Amino acid sequence: AVLGVAMVIVTARLMEPSGRGLFALASLTAVLCSLPLGSVWNASAVELAHGRTSARQILGANLPIAFVGGTITALVALTLVPFLGGHWWVVAIPALATPAVLLSRYGEGLFQSIGHVRAVNWVTVGRMGLPLIAISGALAAGVSDRGAIIAWTIGLAALAPLVYVPLRRRVGPPQ
Repeated sequence: AVLGVAMVIVTARLMEPSGRGLFALASLTAVLCSLPLGSVWNASAVELAHGRTSARQILGANLPIAFVGGTITALVALTLVPFLGGHWWVVAIPALATPAVLLSRYGEGLFQSIGHVRAVNWVTVGRMGLPLIAISGALAAGVSDRGAIIAWTIGLAALAPLVYVPLRRRVGPPQ
C-alpha cells in the first residue's frame, strides 16, 4: 500500500497533468492486458492442491501461456493503436510487456501454491517497487512522459526474470 501511494505521489509531483493522464492510461492498459489470462494461476493452484499435477508441470504449462497468450493479448491491444493518433505509444509500450507481466503473476501464484509465503511477499513488493524505482529515476532525470512510461514498463517487465529464476531453483526445471 505504501508503494502504491508513493507511485501516486511521485507521478503527481514529477509529471505534468497531461503526463499523469497518459500514465493513468498506460497503467490501465497494463491491467487490461493482464486481465484475460491473469488468473490462470488459480486453476494451476487447484490442480496442484488436488495432486493432479506437479509444480514443475505447472511451471512448464505457464511458460507458453504467458508468452503465447501474452503475445496474442498484446497484439489485440495493438489493434487499437491506429485510433490513438500521436498517443499510440500509451497503449503500445505497456502492451508489449504483457508476457513478462503474466509470467511474474504466474510465478507469484505458483510460489503461493507451494506455500512459499516469503517469496510471495517479495514478489508483491517487487511488483510495486520496481516500477516505482524505474519511473522515479526517469522522472528525476527529466525524461519526457514517453520516457517515463517506458522506464515504468521496463520496471514491470523486470520482475519476470527475478521471479522465474528463484522459482525454477525451488521447483526444478519446467516439465
